[in-house]
Amino acid sequence: MKRQIPLLLILLFIAQGCSLLKLETGDTPLPQKDINARATIRSFYNDYCANIIATSDSIISVSDDPQMKLIAIKWKINATSLCADAAYNSMPEIAILNTWFLCYNLDNYISKYGNEYFKEYTPLVKSSTQTNLKNIKTIAKNYLSVDRYMKMESFVQTFKMDYNKDVNIDLYLPWLRYIDVPDSTYITTTGSIAQTIENLDSKVNGMSTQWGYNIAWSKDFFLTEMSRDSTKAEINSRLDSLLSDFNRISRTLENSPELLASITNDLNKNVTEIIETMNRSVDNAFVDIDNQRRELQTFIDSQRVSIMAQADSTASHAVNTALDAIPSMIGKVLLWVILFTVVLFSIPFGIGYFIGNVMGKKKAKKTPEK
Repeated sequence: MKRQIPLLLILLFIAQGCSLLKLETGDTPLPQKDINARATIRSFYNDYCANIIATSDSIISVSDDPQMKLIAIKWKINATSLCADAAYNSMPEIAILNTWFLCYNLDNYISKYGNEYFKEYTPLVKSSTQTNLKNIKTIAKNYLSVDRYMKMESFVQTFKMDYNKDVNIDLYLPWLRYIDVPDSTYITTTGSIAQTIENLDSKVNGMSTQWGYNIAWSKDFFLTEMSRDSTKAEINSRLDSLLSDFNRISRTLENSPELLASITNDLNKNVTEIIETMNRSVDNAFVDIDNQRRELQTFIDSQRVSIMAQADSTASHAVNTALDAIPSMIGKVLLWVILFTVVLFSIPFGIGYFIGNVMGKKKAKKTPEK
Protein backbone atom coordinates (compact mmCIF):
# COMPACT_ATOMS: atom_id res chain seq x y z
CA MET A 1 0.00 0.00 0.00
CA LYS A 2 2.86 2.34 0.86
CA ARG A 3 4.44 1.78 -2.57
CA GLN A 4 1.22 2.91 -4.28
CA ILE A 5 1.15 6.36 -2.65
CA PRO A 6 3.78 7.98 -4.93
CA LEU A 7 2.10 6.45 -8.01
CA LEU A 8 -1.28 7.89 -7.04
CA LEU A 9 0.30 11.31 -6.50
CA ILE A 10 1.94 11.17 -9.92
CA LEU A 11 -1.38 10.26 -11.61
CA LEU A 12 -3.16 13.12 -9.81
CA PHE A 13 -0.45 15.53 -10.92
CA ILE A 14 -0.70 14.40 -14.55
CA ALA A 15 -4.49 14.74 -14.53
CA GLN A 16 -4.27 18.23 -13.05
CA GLY A 17 -1.62 19.18 -15.61
CA CYS A 18 -3.83 18.07 -18.50
CA SER A 19 -6.69 20.21 -17.25
CA LEU A 20 -4.39 23.22 -17.15
CA LEU A 21 -3.78 22.91 -20.88
CA LYS A 22 -7.46 23.27 -21.85
CA LEU A 23 -7.92 26.55 -23.74
CA GLU A 24 -10.88 28.21 -25.38
CA THR A 25 -10.97 27.95 -29.18
CA GLY A 26 -13.60 29.87 -31.08
CA ASP A 27 -16.65 31.95 -30.27
CA THR A 28 -19.56 30.88 -28.15
CA PRO A 29 -21.51 28.11 -29.92
CA LEU A 30 -25.06 28.82 -31.02
CA PRO A 31 -27.72 27.48 -28.65
CA GLN A 32 -29.29 24.19 -29.66
CA LYS A 33 -32.60 25.97 -30.17
CA ASP A 34 -31.05 28.18 -32.88
CA ILE A 35 -29.36 25.20 -34.54
CA ASN A 36 -32.70 23.37 -34.65
CA ALA A 37 -34.46 26.44 -36.05
CA ARG A 38 -31.84 26.82 -38.78
CA ALA A 39 -32.26 23.17 -39.79
CA THR A 40 -36.06 23.49 -39.69
CA ILE A 41 -36.26 26.56 -41.91
CA ARG A 42 -33.93 24.99 -44.47
CA SER A 43 -36.00 21.83 -44.44
CA PHE A 44 -39.02 24.06 -45.03
CA TYR A 45 -37.29 25.41 -48.15
CA ASN A 46 -37.27 21.88 -49.58
CA ASP A 47 -40.98 21.41 -48.81
CA TYR A 48 -41.74 24.86 -50.21
CA CYS A 49 -39.93 24.06 -53.47
CA ALA A 50 -41.68 20.69 -53.78
CA ASN A 51 -45.02 22.45 -53.38
CA ILE A 52 -44.27 25.18 -55.93
CA ILE A 53 -42.77 22.70 -58.43
CA ALA A 54 -45.73 20.31 -58.16
CA THR A 55 -48.17 23.16 -58.77
CA SER A 56 -46.27 24.56 -61.75
CA ASP A 57 -45.70 21.15 -63.31
CA SER A 58 -49.42 20.37 -62.98
CA ILE A 59 -50.29 23.52 -64.92
CA ILE A 60 -47.67 22.75 -67.56
CA SER A 61 -48.92 19.20 -68.02
CA VAL A 62 -52.62 20.06 -68.47
CA SER A 63 -52.39 23.37 -70.30
CA ASP A 64 -52.15 23.55 -74.08
CA ASP A 65 -51.35 27.26 -74.06
CA PRO A 66 -47.59 27.90 -74.49
CA GLN A 67 -47.97 31.30 -72.84
CA MET A 68 -49.47 29.70 -69.73
CA LYS A 69 -46.60 27.19 -69.66
CA LEU A 70 -44.08 30.04 -69.84
CA ILE A 71 -45.81 31.79 -66.93
CA ALA A 72 -45.75 28.59 -64.86
CA ILE A 73 -42.04 28.02 -65.54
CA LYS A 74 -41.20 31.63 -64.72
CA TRP A 75 -43.26 31.37 -61.54
CA LYS A 76 -41.35 28.42 -60.15
CA ILE A 77 -37.98 29.94 -61.11
CA ASN A 78 -38.66 33.22 -59.30
CA ALA A 79 -40.60 31.81 -56.33
CA THR A 80 -38.02 29.16 -55.44
CA SER A 81 -35.04 31.47 -55.98
CA LEU A 82 -36.48 34.05 -53.61
CA CYS A 83 -37.13 31.39 -50.97
CA ALA A 84 -33.55 30.09 -51.23
CA ASP A 85 -32.19 33.58 -50.58
CA ALA A 86 -34.55 34.05 -47.63
CA ALA A 87 -34.30 30.64 -45.92
CA TYR A 88 -30.50 30.32 -46.06
CA ASN A 89 -29.79 33.41 -43.98
CA SER A 90 -27.24 32.52 -41.28
CA MET A 91 -29.32 34.08 -38.46
CA PRO A 92 -32.25 31.75 -37.68
CA GLU A 93 -34.69 34.49 -36.63
CA ILE A 94 -33.95 36.59 -39.72
CA ALA A 95 -34.28 33.51 -41.94
CA ILE A 96 -37.72 32.85 -40.48
CA LEU A 97 -38.67 36.53 -40.86
CA ASN A 98 -37.52 36.75 -44.49
CA THR A 99 -39.27 33.51 -45.45
CA TRP A 100 -42.49 34.42 -43.63
CA PHE A 101 -42.52 37.82 -45.35
CA LEU A 102 -42.01 36.16 -48.74
CA CYS A 103 -44.81 33.61 -48.22
CA TYR A 104 -47.21 36.25 -46.92
CA ASN A 105 -46.66 38.59 -49.86
CA LEU A 106 -46.75 35.86 -52.48
CA ASP A 107 -50.09 34.73 -51.09
CA ASN A 108 -51.42 38.31 -51.21
CA TYR A 109 -50.07 38.80 -54.71
CA ILE A 110 -51.85 35.71 -56.03
CA SER A 111 -55.06 36.83 -54.32
CA LYS A 112 -54.92 40.20 -56.08
CA TYR A 113 -53.37 39.43 -59.47
CA GLY A 114 -53.49 35.67 -59.85
CA ASN A 115 -56.37 35.70 -62.32
CA GLU A 116 -54.44 37.97 -64.67
CA TYR A 117 -51.68 35.38 -65.05
CA PHE A 118 -52.94 31.93 -64.13
CA LYS A 119 -56.61 32.37 -65.08
CA GLU A 120 -58.49 29.11 -64.36
CA TYR A 121 -55.44 27.69 -62.56
CA THR A 122 -55.42 30.46 -59.95
CA PRO A 123 -57.12 28.32 -57.22
CA LEU A 124 -54.37 25.71 -57.63
CA VAL A 125 -51.62 28.31 -57.22
CA LYS A 126 -53.49 29.96 -54.34
CA SER A 127 -53.69 26.62 -52.53
CA SER A 128 -49.92 26.19 -52.74
CA THR A 129 -49.17 29.69 -51.42
CA GLN A 130 -51.63 29.23 -48.54
CA THR A 131 -50.01 25.92 -47.60
CA ASN A 132 -46.55 27.49 -47.55
CA LEU A 133 -47.77 30.43 -45.47
CA LYS A 134 -49.43 28.12 -42.95
CA ASN A 135 -46.29 26.00 -42.59
CA ILE A 136 -43.92 28.93 -42.06
CA LYS A 137 -46.24 30.42 -39.43
CA THR A 138 -46.15 27.12 -37.57
CA ILE A 139 -42.34 27.14 -37.61
CA ALA A 140 -42.27 30.73 -36.33
CA LYS A 141 -44.73 29.92 -33.53
CA ASN A 142 -42.61 26.98 -32.36
CA TYR A 143 -39.38 28.99 -32.35
CA LEU A 144 -40.45 32.40 -31.07
CA SER A 145 -41.93 33.44 -27.78
CA VAL A 146 -45.57 34.56 -27.81
CA ASP A 147 -44.65 38.25 -27.62
CA ARG A 148 -41.94 37.93 -30.29
CA TYR A 149 -44.31 36.03 -32.56
CA MET A 150 -46.96 38.75 -32.31
CA LYS A 151 -44.40 41.45 -33.12
CA MET A 152 -43.08 39.54 -36.13
CA GLU A 153 -46.58 38.86 -37.43
CA SER A 154 -47.43 42.56 -37.18
CA PHE A 155 -44.19 43.48 -38.94
CA VAL A 156 -44.77 41.00 -41.78
CA GLN A 157 -48.29 42.30 -42.36
CA THR A 158 -47.45 46.00 -42.25
CA PHE A 159 -43.98 46.37 -43.75
CA LYS A 160 -44.12 47.48 -47.38
CA MET A 161 -41.70 46.22 -49.99
CA ASP A 162 -41.80 46.03 -53.78
CA TYR A 163 -42.14 42.25 -54.07
CA ASN A 164 -43.11 42.53 -57.75
CA LYS A 165 -39.43 42.78 -58.53
CA ASP A 166 -37.03 39.84 -58.50
CA VAL A 167 -34.92 41.07 -55.57
CA ASN A 168 -33.32 39.48 -52.54
CA ILE A 169 -35.37 39.82 -49.37
CA ASP A 170 -33.28 40.99 -46.42
CA LEU A 171 -35.26 42.52 -43.55
CA TYR A 172 -32.47 42.52 -40.98
CA LEU A 173 -32.14 46.30 -40.52
CA PRO A 174 -35.88 47.10 -40.84
CA TRP A 175 -36.61 44.42 -38.24
CA LEU A 176 -34.06 45.84 -35.78
CA ARG A 177 -35.58 49.29 -36.18
CA TYR A 178 -39.06 47.86 -35.66
CA ILE A 179 -38.17 46.10 -32.38
CA ASP A 180 -35.86 48.99 -31.36
CA VAL A 181 -32.76 46.85 -30.82
CA PRO A 182 -29.25 48.06 -31.76
CA ASP A 183 -27.18 45.98 -34.14
CA SER A 184 -24.39 45.62 -31.59
CA THR A 185 -26.59 43.77 -29.09
CA TYR A 186 -28.76 41.73 -31.46
CA ILE A 187 -26.00 39.32 -32.51
CA THR A 188 -24.38 37.74 -29.45
CA THR A 189 -22.52 34.98 -31.30
CA THR A 190 -22.09 33.66 -34.83
CA GLY A 191 -21.37 30.15 -33.56
CA SER A 192 -18.26 28.05 -33.25
CA ILE A 193 -15.93 27.30 -36.15
CA ALA A 194 -17.49 23.87 -36.61
CA GLN A 195 -20.98 25.39 -36.73
CA THR A 196 -19.84 28.09 -39.15
CA ILE A 197 -18.30 25.53 -41.51
CA GLU A 198 -21.42 23.37 -41.31
CA ASN A 199 -23.57 26.42 -42.04
CA LEU A 200 -21.45 27.35 -45.06
CA ASP A 201 -21.56 23.80 -46.41
CA SER A 202 -25.35 23.70 -46.04
CA LYS A 203 -25.75 27.07 -47.78
CA VAL A 204 -23.50 26.12 -50.69
CA ASN A 205 -25.37 22.83 -51.16
CA GLY A 206 -28.74 24.57 -51.03
CA MET A 207 -27.79 27.33 -53.45
CA SER A 208 -26.18 24.81 -55.81
CA THR A 209 -29.42 22.82 -55.84
CA GLN A 210 -31.38 25.96 -56.63
CA TRP A 211 -28.96 26.89 -59.37
CA GLY A 212 -29.39 23.44 -60.89
CA TYR A 213 -33.16 23.93 -60.82
CA ASN A 214 -32.84 27.27 -62.62
CA ILE A 215 -30.62 25.86 -65.36
CA ALA A 216 -33.05 23.02 -66.09
CA TRP A 217 -36.09 25.29 -65.99
CA SER A 218 -34.42 27.92 -68.18
CA LYS A 219 -33.87 25.21 -70.78
CA ASP A 220 -37.58 24.32 -70.56
CA PHE A 221 -38.44 27.99 -70.91
CA PHE A 222 -36.32 28.26 -74.05
CA LEU A 223 -37.82 25.16 -75.64
CA THR A 224 -41.34 26.30 -74.81
CA GLU A 225 -40.64 29.76 -76.19
CA MET A 226 -39.38 28.26 -79.43
CA SER A 227 -42.48 26.06 -79.72
CA ARG A 228 -44.91 28.96 -79.55
CA ASP A 229 -47.01 29.55 -82.67
CA SER A 230 -46.09 33.21 -82.79
CA THR A 231 -42.38 32.40 -82.74
CA LYS A 232 -42.80 29.69 -85.34
CA ALA A 233 -44.90 31.99 -87.52
CA GLU A 234 -42.32 34.75 -87.36
CA ILE A 235 -39.45 32.40 -88.24
CA ASN A 236 -41.46 30.73 -91.01
CA SER A 237 -42.37 34.12 -92.42
CA ARG A 238 -38.72 35.11 -92.49
CA LEU A 239 -37.74 31.83 -94.13
CA ASP A 240 -40.50 32.19 -96.77
CA SER A 241 -39.28 35.67 -97.51
CA LEU A 242 -35.73 34.33 -97.76
CA LEU A 243 -36.83 31.58 -100.15
CA SER A 244 -38.67 34.13 -102.28
CA ASP A 245 -35.52 36.20 -102.48
CA PHE A 246 -33.52 33.21 -103.62
CA ASN A 247 -36.10 32.49 -106.32
CA ARG A 248 -35.99 36.09 -107.47
CA ILE A 249 -32.22 35.91 -107.66
CA SER A 250 -32.28 32.78 -109.74
CA ARG A 251 -34.74 34.35 -112.21
CA THR A 252 -33.17 37.73 -112.53
CA LEU A 253 -29.49 36.96 -112.54
CA GLU A 254 -29.71 35.61 -116.09
CA ASN A 255 -31.61 38.56 -117.51
CA SER A 256 -30.95 41.56 -115.23
CA PRO A 257 -27.60 41.48 -113.48
CA GLU A 258 -28.03 45.16 -112.60
CA LEU A 259 -30.78 44.20 -110.15
CA LEU A 260 -28.49 41.89 -108.23
CA ALA A 261 -27.39 44.62 -105.83
CA SER A 262 -30.98 45.50 -104.89
CA ILE A 263 -31.96 41.86 -104.33
CA THR A 264 -28.83 41.20 -102.32
CA ASN A 265 -29.66 44.10 -100.02
CA ASP A 266 -33.15 42.70 -99.41
CA LEU A 267 -31.65 39.27 -98.78
CA ASN A 268 -29.16 40.62 -96.27
CA LYS A 269 -31.94 42.46 -94.49
CA ASN A 270 -34.11 39.37 -94.13
CA VAL A 271 -31.23 37.18 -93.02
CA THR A 272 -30.27 39.77 -90.43
CA GLU A 273 -33.83 39.92 -89.11
CA ILE A 274 -33.95 36.10 -88.77
CA ILE A 275 -30.67 36.02 -86.90
CA GLU A 276 -31.79 38.84 -84.60
CA THR A 277 -35.06 37.06 -83.86
CA MET A 278 -33.29 33.85 -82.89
CA ASN A 279 -30.67 35.76 -80.88
CA ARG A 280 -33.38 37.51 -78.87
CA SER A 281 -35.02 34.19 -78.05
CA VAL A 282 -31.73 32.66 -76.93
CA ASP A 283 -30.74 35.75 -74.91
CA ASN A 284 -34.08 35.85 -73.09
CA ALA A 285 -33.87 32.16 -72.26
CA PHE A 286 -30.34 32.21 -70.84
CA VAL A 287 -30.28 35.59 -69.10
CA ASP A 288 -31.55 33.94 -65.89
CA ILE A 289 -28.77 31.35 -66.03
CA ASP A 290 -26.12 34.02 -66.17
CA ASN A 291 -27.74 35.95 -63.31
CA GLN A 292 -27.86 32.83 -61.15
CA ARG A 293 -24.25 32.04 -61.90
CA ARG A 294 -23.17 35.51 -60.78
CA GLU A 295 -25.30 35.30 -57.66
CA LEU A 296 -23.84 31.93 -56.70
CA GLN A 297 -20.28 33.16 -57.26
CA THR A 298 -20.93 36.29 -55.21
CA PHE A 299 -22.43 34.19 -52.44
CA ILE A 300 -19.47 31.78 -52.34
CA ASP A 301 -16.96 34.66 -52.33
CA SER A 302 -18.73 36.47 -49.48
CA GLN A 303 -18.99 33.32 -47.40
CA ARG A 304 -15.32 32.51 -47.98
CA VAL A 305 -14.34 35.98 -46.74
CA SER A 306 -16.64 35.63 -43.73
CA ILE A 307 -15.33 32.25 -42.61
CA MET A 308 -11.69 33.27 -43.08
CA ALA A 309 -12.29 36.40 -40.99
CA GLN A 310 -13.89 34.32 -38.26
CA ALA A 311 -11.05 31.80 -38.39
CA ASP A 312 -8.48 34.60 -38.03
CA SER A 313 -10.41 36.09 -35.11
CA THR A 314 -10.68 32.71 -33.42
CA ALA A 315 -6.99 31.96 -33.83
CA SER A 316 -6.07 35.34 -32.37
CA HIS A 317 -8.49 34.81 -29.50
CA ALA A 318 -7.03 31.36 -28.76
CA VAL A 319 -3.45 32.69 -28.74
CA ASN A 320 -4.34 35.59 -26.44
CA THR A 321 -6.18 33.25 -24.11
CA ALA A 322 -3.20 30.90 -24.00
CA LEU A 323 -0.79 33.75 -23.24
CA ASP A 324 -3.04 35.10 -20.50
CA ALA A 325 -3.30 31.63 -18.94
CA ILE A 326 0.48 30.96 -18.87
CA PRO A 327 1.30 32.78 -15.56
CA SER A 328 -1.53 31.07 -13.71
CA MET A 329 -0.66 27.72 -15.24
CA ILE A 330 3.02 28.05 -14.26
CA GLY A 331 2.04 28.97 -10.70
CA LYS A 332 -0.21 25.91 -10.42
CA VAL A 333 2.47 23.64 -11.87
CA LEU A 334 5.07 24.94 -9.40
CA LEU A 335 2.66 24.47 -6.51
CA TRP A 336 2.04 20.85 -7.45
CA VAL A 337 5.76 20.25 -7.97
CA ILE A 338 6.49 21.59 -4.47
CA LEU A 339 3.69 19.54 -2.93
CA PHE A 340 4.85 16.44 -4.79
CA THR A 341 8.44 17.01 -3.62
CA VAL A 342 7.39 17.54 -0.03
CA VAL A 343 5.23 14.43 -0.03
CA LEU A 344 7.84 12.39 -1.85
CA PHE A 345 10.62 13.17 0.64
CA SER A 346 8.37 13.21 3.69
CA ILE A 347 7.20 9.64 3.25
CA PRO A 348 10.66 7.96 3.58
CA PHE A 349 11.60 10.10 6.59
CA GLY A 350 8.21 9.51 8.15
CA ILE A 351 8.43 5.78 7.61
CA GLY A 352 12.00 5.72 9.03
CA TYR A 353 10.96 7.72 12.05
CA PHE A 354 7.96 5.47 12.62
CA ILE A 355 10.02 2.26 12.32
CA GLY A 356 12.76 3.66 14.56
CA ASN A 357 10.24 4.67 17.17
CA VAL A 358 8.64 1.21 17.15
CA MET A 359 11.99 -0.55 17.31
CA GLY A 360 13.08 1.71 20.16
CA LYS A 361 9.99 0.87 22.15
CA LYS A 362 10.48 -2.85 21.58
CA LYS A 363 14.13 -2.60 22.63
CA ALA A 364 13.16 -0.69 25.75
CA LYS A 365 10.68 -3.40 26.73
CA LYS A 366 13.27 -6.16 26.33
CA THR A 367 15.86 -4.35 28.50
CA PRO A 368 15.43 -5.47 32.20
CA GLU A 369 15.16 -2.73 34.81
CA LYS A 370 18.03 -2.52 37.28
